[in-house]
Amino acid sequence: MRHGIKAIIFDAFGTLVTPVPRNGPYHELAVAAIAVGRRFRDEAMTLDLPIKEFAARYGRPDLAERLESELDEEVASVKLFDEVGPYLSLLDWRKVPYAVCSNLAQGYGRRVKELVPGARGYAMSYEIGAYKPQPEIYRAAIDLVGVTPERILFVGDTIRADVEGPCAVGMKAVHLDRSAGDTLVSVIAGALRDAAAPPMLVT
Repeated sequence: MRHGIKAIIFDAFGTLVTPVPRNGPYHELAVAAIAVGRRFRDEAMTLDLPIKEFAARYGRPDLAERLESELDEEVASVKLFDEVGPYLSLLDWRKVPYAVCSNLAQGYGRRVKELVPGARGYAMSYEIGAYKPQPEIYRAAIDLVGVTPERILFVGDTIRADVEGPCAVGMKAVHLDRSAGDTLVSVIAGALRDAAAPPMLVT
């Protein structure tokens, strides 16, 4: 039996907001972590710590001030993709619940919250202590929108984290491939039609 979509959960970077370079301030910390035998990716995404504390954790407190400055500059450059603001305003107007679910270090989370203030909540990996595609983070996001999983559409730019992971916990999901010309509006409109969604969600 097919159900209409009643809520949407979004990935953040590459989906709602512009991505950051892979060689940014956290990359330098990753190198420091490897040197002391630490698993940087797991720790950065699941520990609610500022970047200066990671620098100390990996034996490089001398990097803290510079990395904080670089991070602030990088975070300030993050923007919504052009079509995202108007679409989120439509969801706000229609009172359609939506949330953000993202694998992030703490330094980036505050910027996402500033840019997407209308979300019902934010399932950020550094706050949840789990990251996509681990089921715990999706369940936290589901709780935020207050809708059963089969009535939720998950939208993101990574197949494993944003399609396979959400589907494994019962949500519907759609892949957003901006390199192929997709926009947030186009992929959601197609997915909602396929899911027999109510017209109010489609621009």
